Amino acid sequence: MLTLGGNDLTISVSRAPATLIFAVFIMLLMWTVTVLALALAAKLIRTNASIDTPLISLLGVLLFAFTAIRNSMPNAPALGALADYLSYFWCEVALGVGLVALLIFRIRRS
Repeated sequence: MLTLGGNDLTISVSRAPATLIFAVFIMLLMWTVTVLALALAAKLIRTNASIDTPLISLLGVLLFAFTAIRNSMPNAPALGALADYLSYFWCEVALGVGLVALLIFRIRRS
């Protein structure tokens, strides 16, 4: 029986440590801004303070700005990567719920 030899090629691809550190920094930044914005919104809702338009605008701007921040990650893959499930999607949902809550309480207090 005749066997033919073959060549195997193995390629290992990995990201540079600086790329990983920057991606983690962006994810932590998104979480920090989200938590602080929601803490401010919760404080205003709990204390019966007036909910002004700039705070509502802040949450709305953050909601749409996080897409640009997410796309600024180095070698940003298509939507649905692990980083999106760890931070981007959760931050978007949290900001959306916070924005809706602020609007509801603003309408109820008017």
